[in-house]
Amino acid sequence: MIADAPLLAIVNPAVPARTLAELIIHLRANPGKFNYGAPNSGSPTHLTGAALSQFTGNSMVYIAYKGVAPMVQALLANDLQVAFPGLSGVVAQLKAGKLRALAVMAKERMAELPEVPTMVEAGFPQLTGTNWWAMAAPRGTPARIIDRLAAEVRAVLAEPEVRKRFAGLGHAAVGMTPAETAAFIKAESARYREIIEKGKITLQ
Repeated sequence: MIADAPLLAIVNPAVPARTLAELIIHLRANPGKFNYGAPNSGSPTHLTGAALSQFTGNSMVYIAYKGVAPMVQALLANDLQVAFPGLSGVVAQLKAGKLRALAVMAKERMAELPEVPTMVEAGFPQLTGTNWWAMAAPRGTPARIIDRLAAEVRAVLAEPEVRKRFAGLGHAAVGMTPAETAAFIKAESARYREIIEKGKITLQ
């Protein structure tokens, strides 16, 4: 496991919600009146939004975009009211006050957004979501090679300058062991499968 990037719950400033709890109240009270979007159907950004929509009674309408940039433009235009991107795609708009972050979809706050609470702090730990990257090798690769690669990657990820570079992108250097990574992917697969089956989600 190399790195992960917590997703953010982002809204257009016209949305009358300052916290995630307030957003949930508005979603439940106004089914079908809020749009959420994502670059690429089936992505963590999409499925995290789908999980929140399901949690609030299938309250939001999903719109797919071909990339982060058009999604952000739709947010700025208020064609899209809610999205769940990583920090790198919206940091400039957040700093300028053009978009509002309600929560970090993770268990820890981000150094770049110290004032934004986590999903755990907001009271919704079941709605966490991240983008993550792992290194894989073909099935049957000798264990000694896997262990050597994993050790070398963890050593690099432990270097302060590397961690700093990741943090600058809104990512966290992780460095899980092969066993930890396998367990994590299994858990993530089960979590996303439940969201997909519950929402009858298909690729568009």
